[in-house]
Order: sequence, then C-alpha cells, then structure tokens
Amino acid sequence: MGKSKAVSGLTHTDDDILSVSSSSSGPRNDTTRVADESSQTGDEGSATPERDEVKEIEKITSKDTKSVNISRLLATAALLVTAFIVTFATYSLLKQEETNNFETAVSERRAL
Repeated sequence: MGKSKAVSGLTHTDDDILSVSSSSSGPRNDTTRVADESSQTGDEGSATPERDEVKEIEKITSKDTKSVNISRLLATAALLVTAFIVTFATYSLLKQEETNNFETAVSERRAL
C-alpha cells in the first residue's frame, strides 16, 4: 500500500482509497455513500432528472460504443490490408526468385 494521510478522521492513501473512521469506535469496514444534494429535492419531479440522466448516459455510451466499433472496424481493415500487401509482396518476390533460378539453371545446362 502507499503512504497514508489522515485528516479529521479521513484516511487517504496513494492508491486512491478513501476510508472513513470514527475516533470513538475505531476503523469501520462498511461503505459510506454521500448522496448528491441536487438529487434530494423531495418534490414529485425527482424521478424525471434520473430519467434524463439515464437517457443522457445512454446517449453518451451509445456514441462511445459507436466510436469503439468504428475503431475496431478501421483496425481490422488496416490489418487485412497489411496482410494482403505482405502476402502479395512475398508471392511476387518468391515467384521472381524462382523464375531467375529456373532461367539460370536452364542457361547453365545449355552451356554444358
């Protein structure tokens, strides 16, 4: 674990772990959640902002998913094009070498 810093009952380590302990009861193992003050309106319209947040998150994640899929497609296309180029270059070089070897062998036989 990293170094610890204690401030008013809060312990923060370099590993970005925040633990809250009470000085009277010692360290606690339970997780404490802090609610966002803006979501605690208490009126009838409190469910609407959650739906808007969910829609906004879905919109953002769908954009991210689309971007990831496009990136995957481009990476796959780049790999396929590279594979084709390497395969074609290898085939061409080996064919040329085989042709040269054949011509050299035939010309040496004629010379004998």
